[in-house]
Amino acid sequence: FNGGSILAMSGRNSVAIAIDARFGLGMQTIATMNTDNDDASDGNPRIVLLPNSNTLLAWTGLYGDGISFAEEMNKMSPRAITMLVSHLLYRRRSAPYYVEPVVVGLENVRVPPYLVTTDMLGAQSTSTSFVCSGVASRSLHGTAEALWRPNLEGEELVEVCGRAFVSALERDCLSGYGAVVYLI
Repeated sequence: FNGGSILAMSGRNSVAIAIDARFGLGMQTIATMNTDNDDASDGNPRIVLLPNSNTLLAWTGLYGDGISFAEEMNKMSPRAITMLVSHLLYRRRSAPYYVEPVVVGLENVRVPPYLVTTDMLGAQSTSTSFVCSGVASRSLHGTAEALWRPNLEGEELVEVCGRAFVSALERDCLSGYGAVVYLI
């Protein structure tokens, strides 16, 4: 209901993450993102490139609640960031943050890419293929499952992730206004 949509897919030693350009509250559009900007953390209220630059934290939901997460982050591994985010969400279960974070990252070349999403209570869902979150997550699951293949290389991964994301957004009236795909 709040926010937009996010899709992250793993490839061979890479991760692509697609972000919806619309930030909404139900049928009302609150803001749109500049899709011409190349910097992941500049001008996008839902994505943070963390200091070690191999991990992205993205969320759907309320902007102010997401900023609270960004301020807590330090130079940590993707798994440590996930545990921190999960703990912060669970601690606030009686007055929750209305966010659905997605953490993706590369820990090293011998380990597969790390993809995890959590609900607003901190319950984690980890995958080796793709994770999605947000308003269009039902459509995203179907299109991502149909198009994802293991061991995609960088450019091909961006193309498949973008195609799956845009296809899902076209089936959801609360999403849209374009998309941006980032590659780690």
